Amino acid sequence: MTTTTFTGLLCRLVSSGDFRIIHERLARFSNSSYRNSCQENALFCFELLKLHATLQGQLFQLLELCCSEGGIGGGSQVLINRLLPWLRVGSPTVRIFSKEEDTILEKYKWKVEGMQEDWNVSKTGAADLRLKLSQMKHQLESKESQLKHQFQEIIELKRENSELHERLHKYMLETVTATESYKGLSQTLTKAAFFSRSIQLEPRSAKLVERFSELYNDDRLKTVKALKEMPDKSVAERMIYFTECFRVSKTEQRKMRSRMKQALQTATLDVGEVQSVAMNDVAEKYTKKNIELHETEFFIPDVIKSLYRNSMASLHIPSNEKILVQFTREVLRVAWDLVSLDPPIDLPTSREGDIIDETRYRRTYDSEFSASTVQYFVWPALVRDGSVVSKGEVVTKRLFSPRIRKVSTC
Repeated sequence: MTTTTFTGLLCRLVSSGDFRIIHERLARFSNSSYRNSCQENALFCFELLKLHATLQGQLFQLLELCCSEGGIGGGSQVLINRLLPWLRVGSPTVRIFSKEEDTILEKYKWKVEGMQEDWNVSKTGAADLRLKLSQMKHQLESKESQLKHQFQEIIELKRENSELHERLHKYMLETVTATESYKGLSQTLTKAAFFSRSIQLEPRSAKLVERFSELYNDDRLKTVKALKEMPDKSVAERMIYFTECFRVSKTEQRKMRSRMKQALQTATLDVGEVQSVAMNDVAEKYTKKNIELHETEFFIPDVIKSLYRNSMASLHIPSNEKILVQFTREVLRVAWDLVSLDPPIDLPTSREGDIIDETRYRRTYDSEFSASTVQYFVWPALVRDGSVVSKGEVVTKRLFSPRIRKVSTC
């Protein structure tokens, strides 16, 4: 094994060209650094440091051989005066690191503290989110339970609905069968049943007509006196001529019958001619049975709106609306019951400007009794099957110029 000498090691360092290699690598690194990524540049720097450390180790070996070949005390002055102070203070890189160490440490501590605070905040937020998630999960489970319960109720209601439809269908079939079976008996008892029903309805219709007369004699006069800012009596009387109450009542009762028939048709899709007649009878019976339970309060706005069609009275409606609503409510109740009778009691068709029909109307005390033209209607007449049940009241005046006739009833 050959022993390495100072001269041999020095010649080997010169011939190896390691220092030239590090220079070339530095030059190549300088040319390509701007194209490389951060990871690639960091790797290149590490390779340079590794190569530099290898060369530095060989230089320390060269220094050691130089001093050892010089004998005892060889190179001691250089080692004492130059190497030891340099090692004590450190290399320039170490000195720079020593100066900036405190600053970097402070920044690092500050960043660590900030990260710790962020972590604590995130931890608290995560705990809140977990709590909210738990609450939402509980609410979701509750909603799912409610939905399941409602779904079960829907299934149960559908089942009951199906059973009711089947029962209704069977009932209608039984009704049709009974109608065909007892047709002769039904024809025999028709007159007696009609007479019995007439006896039952007669007191009710008489009471309704009497109540209608009370509205004319009492409520109408009180309402006329209570109206405000009216230019004359004729405008007030025209304003409270509530024939619209009868029109609204008839319209709503037709809607009730239509809804009932539609519900029955939905229950029985295959409806024959005989079943259709039975279904109409069922709808009519239901309507007559429940007609009195219907609330007429909801029809008042429709009647009040119709008053605005009268140009003479429309200006005075807002200031008297509360009074008109009270009177309308009473007229609607009577009109609803009159129209629901069988046969119904209704208003005859009449217009302003027509010739007075003295079988249906009487003149007011301030009318021109020699005139036959109706100027306006004060109170409507009531008719039933073409017969006059209660006379109305009109104002007659001579008209010297043609006028546009206005419909005063439905």
